[in-house]
Amino acid sequence: MDGEFSAAVDRLVATVGELQTLSIDELSHPQVVAELNRIKQAVWAVPAVEHRLTARLVDEADPHELGATSLKDVLANHLRITHKDAKQRLTDATQLGPRHTILGERVRTELSHTAAALAGGLIGPGHVEVIQTFVKKLPVWVSFARRDDYERDLVAQALLLRPDQFQKLADTLLAYIDQDGTEPDHRTQQRRRSLKVGRQQADGVSRIDGWIDPETRAYLDVVFAKHAAPGANLPHDDAHTGHDDRSTEQRHHDAVRRVLRDTVTSGSLGQVAGVPATIVATTTVTELERAAGWAHTGGGNRIPIRDLIRMAAHSRRYLAVFDDHTEEILYLGRARRNATVAQRLALFARDRGCTHPGCTVPFYWTQAHHTDDYSTGGQTNIDKLTLACQPANLLIEDTGWTTERPGNGRTQWIPPQDHDTGQPRTNNYFHPHRHLTDHTPDGDRNADDEPG
Repeated sequence: MDGEFSAAVDRLVATVGELQTLSIDELSHPQVVAELNRIKQAVWAVPAVEHRLTARLVDEADPHELGATSLKDVLANHLRITHKDAKQRLTDATQLGPRHTILGERVRTELSHTAAALAGGLIGPGHVEVIQTFVKKLPVWVSFARRDDYERDLVAQALLLRPDQFQKLADTLLAYIDQDGTEPDHRTQQRRRSLKVGRQQADGVSRIDGWIDPETRAYLDVVFAKHAAPGANLPHDDAHTGHDDRSTEQRHHDAVRRVLRDTVTSGSLGQVAGVPATIVATTTVTELERAAGWAHTGGGNRIPIRDLIRMAAHSRRYLAVFDDHTEEILYLGRARRNATVAQRLALFARDRGCTHPGCTVPFYWTQAHHTDDYSTGGQTNIDKLTLACQPANLLIEDTGWTTERPGNGRTQWIPPQDHDTGQPRTNNYFHPHRHLTDHTPDGDRNADDEPG
């Protein structure tokens, strides 16, 4: 490439290459920090040059001549950047690059104070982003002259502050300018509210994502103030040391966990799925004695045995599935229609979730179902009960399906003859080990029983 500009770029590239090879061993630590600051200033100034180049493309270039349908595609493809970054470069060039009229006359840059500070390497991309967002959020009634004053004042503060500090100042100034703010749109807030809990990963953790409304945020602020302060609400493993090395996000997590635990163990939630609204879990005696491995919860997920035992210190109900439920009467005959709490817990330990083939609904969202129809003489005995979700229960009532529990102890769902396509009769979703232990060709119907 020819020309003075290209020659200057060549020198820039060569200088960077030289800096990469020069020795830095003779520099003292204060000198290292000083050189980092000088390099930062140069790096911060480079985008101002890019804005000039991009602004020229915006004013003059035909993207089709450059092999693309838009300038955004030109930048993304030729610079190997994302379309999002390309769009931001075009925005920056429009706001911070040189501007011209249709006749080619130079006019004032939209964010002139910001552009000048950036060209001098006095502020960086983080500061620029804060100013751009501030200007965008200014109320429409703010005059152009006043907007210019606000931008100039913000740039002066940006010279002194880190971007995170500068963001707080800009937010405060914006709130002062528009003290009433935009009228809260309750319907929009309620439409946007969401909380998504992802699938549990192999290590047991789950990802949460979503939006909370102002009321929920207010509750969380109180929870964080009470339980998320450094040194407060330390996890069990760190409580004896008194040291708190948790990040802010980890303290927030532990605060929410504390409130959820206190709520669940308070007993104020009533019942869910016919048992006290608390955590129920099932596991093998061997894993319980070893205090290792995983327990299966009524929510269809897993929890480490070590955690389950520790949680039991707050509420014996956590181990109700293993502790004392056999002392309650499980065989009630025709004395009552609804299953008892003890029977519900026993059903959880045995079935874990809905027994309809292919169903993945866990225990908390199931009902106790009579395999022999109660209305025609079925009894509320543990060997005549099974777990079923509401749609599966309705399937029995409305379509002629029937259920039975033969000698192998697994609930079978029998379709009416005209619906029978040879589909599975039993559900192994909550008992995946059966796929390894069942060796008969028709294993789901005839395999021997094994512990649940």
